[in-house]
Amino acid sequence: MSVMGRKPKGFTPTWIENLPFEAFGQKCHYDVTRKGFGLLVSTKTKSFLVQCRIKGRFATSGRPLEIRKTIGRFGKVDADGLVSMETALIEYNRIIADAEQGITPAERDQVTAEAMEAARQERERQAREETAKDLTLTELLDEYLLVRKNIKATTADLYRNSFRWYFPEWLDIPARTITGDMVIKKHAEIGKRSPAMANSTMKALRALYNHATEAHEEVFLKNPVRKLSSLNAWYTIDRRDTFIQAEDLKAWFDSVQAMENRTTKMLMLFLLFSGARKGESVNLKWHNFNFKNDSVTIRETKSGRPLCVPVARYVMDELRQYKTDFYTGEDGFVFASHGSTGHLVDVRRALRKSASSSGVRMTPHDLRRGVLTYLKNIGVDVFTRKRLVNHAVPEDVTEGYTIHTLESLRLDVEKLADYILRLAAPDSDRKVVQLRKSS
Repeated sequence: MSVMGRKPKGFTPTWIENLPFEAFGQKCHYDVTRKGFGLLVSTKTKSFLVQCRIKGRFATSGRPLEIRKTIGRFGKVDADGLVSMETALIEYNRIIADAEQGITPAERDQVTAEAMEAARQERERQAREETAKDLTLTELLDEYLLVRKNIKATTADLYRNSFRWYFPEWLDIPARTITGDMVIKKHAEIGKRSPAMANSTMKALRALYNHATEAHEEVFLKNPVRKLSSLNAWYTIDRRDTFIQAEDLKAWFDSVQAMENRTTKMLMLFLLFSGARKGESVNLKWHNFNFKNDSVTIRETKSGRPLCVPVARYVMDELRQYKTDFYTGEDGFVFASHGSTGHLVDVRRALRKSASSSGVRMTPHDLRRGVLTYLKNIGVDVFTRKRLVNHAVPEDVTEGYTIHTLESLRLDVEKLADYILRLAAPDSDRKVVQLRKSS
């Protein structure tokens, strides 16, 4: 008897394989032993399906919710795009069992997709954890600098150079193996040369591990630098309050005038009269100076707030004279050098020579403290002082909201210049005191 003459009690692979395709349209056959298990036959395909009601669920019409889901095209064995009888029955039994629990195939697929996504995320987490176990201190630093978008290039270079100088033996070992005891020992070692540098370097390392404990919490369980705090091992560093005293201004000013390098001279004069930070000043380009209204705009500042302030006419006159010989274009550095950065970086040698001739030892930041002191001496209010050097002003203080225009600040800038010049060059007309060219 032909296969179409008599349907078996239940589907079999042989019967399905021998079942002819339809001449046109589709026809659905149902397995009499498995309720709702069907085979949809078309002109070219034979596909398994399930049709059943979802227990306890109703359609919007109020009738019991019934679903019909295709399992897949028939194949004697599982292959790409094909489903064997055995696999189809497994899926059929799952759908029927879900239907008895009131669960639709779509809902089950969603649960399965979420489970697969959770499994994928867990695999990725485990992979990250395994990778993080081998992260070297150098790689961790690279990751930290990449994540911290607000870190300036100069600060990033400072981190890298400090780590290369003070932690050379740690750079290529897994960062998780650096312990609190190692930190204590290294801190004391650096502190023999410079307690301030020991503290500063370890604070940078602490920031790195703070990042690590957040980004790789499964691997970096604690910050090893915390041991310095728990043992109260940080060095006590007295805050510097040095600046050039009034009686020393002339000697130091004369030593600046005698400097051989005119670029260093110009930088020192700019710092002396402006109180700007050295790190921000050496990056200035010619377009930052406005020679029409005698002002400077410093865009990259420590506070993140651009600073636009008037510059004393005396300094601008010196700068105009300097520009005739050292102008490098609008985008060129004002305080240019032949080093890798293209601008001045280290002026310690010049300052040592200046100290030797004048007897006045100072740092560029002493000039900043000096400007703040001189401004106070001539009666400039605290908010104007802060505005001129870009210090933060408390937001809850009404006077802090005062708008300082260039012209309103210019009077105080010129008063400051007069104060400095009376002390630094008492026997000279301020228009005569100039940078002397090197012979």
